[in-house]
Amino acid sequence: AGATATDFRISIARSNDLIHWTRVRVLDPLGSTMPTLRAIPGNPGYLLAYEKAEAHGGDHMRVRYYRRLADVLDNDVAAQIDLPRLFSPNSNGTPSLTSISWNGGLEKSVIDIGFHYETVTRKGAGPDREAFGTLSGFRRWTATKDPDTDALLDGQRLTGNHGDSRQFMFDNEVWRLYEGQTRFDNFKTWHVLLYDPTTRTMHLLSMNTELGTSETSFGNPTAQLEPAPNGSGHVLVITMYIFSSPATS
Repeated sequence: AGATATDFRISIARSNDLIHWTRVRVLDPLGSTMPTLRAIPGNPGYLLAYEKAEAHGGDHMRVRYYRRLADVLDNDVAAQIDLPRLFSPNSNGTPSLTSISWNGGLEKSVIDIGFHYETVTRKGAGPDREAFGTLSGFRRWTATKDPDTDALLDGQRLTGNHGDSRQFMFDNEVWRLYEGQTRFDNFKTWHVLLYDPTTRTMHLLSMNTELGTSETSFGNPTAQLEPAPNGSGHVLVITMYIFSSPATS
């Protein structure tokens, strides 16, 4: 039998070269996917947001607070909240922590989260669409749909699922990565795009691989500015998932 949503788990791993990895700890052993971990600005703590499968089907988002990195490695959770599903009876998921304002403590924090929701059609589940929300004081959750971003993705002929997004800083500017499908639920048609909030434009990205150049089969993008290996300046580290062999194979 194939894997189901409850078979997935989230772990944290360590690497010295981004190629070889050693698992440190399982953070959630059952029905957990699409994790994003962010350090809290001006605070030693960390926030973990991810997609959590429900026993009767569908997914919701869960957010955890760890007081320090050692607690992440020990999976010592200081606080946790399950966010109620909005806009969909089926699934909310692929959370992205776009902004964290700590304001002196967890009970005063304001956490902005991007996510997608699964639409519903007369035939059943429909394509995922974009939304964003705010978790205030780690207890009050409000959200709204994001039709403007959906329209920009549709304008790139990506009318299938609209999924993961990641916001990052580069050269003192805010940027985002998005993923979208040409055809609904066809995993070979995932594309990754770079979004410029200043001009509100989407740029479809082509990936250079050993097999050639391809735009398709890439998804789940992440981006993080990190110190350069030689100790001079910073580099932007981007990761993606390859759903299948690129079209050039």
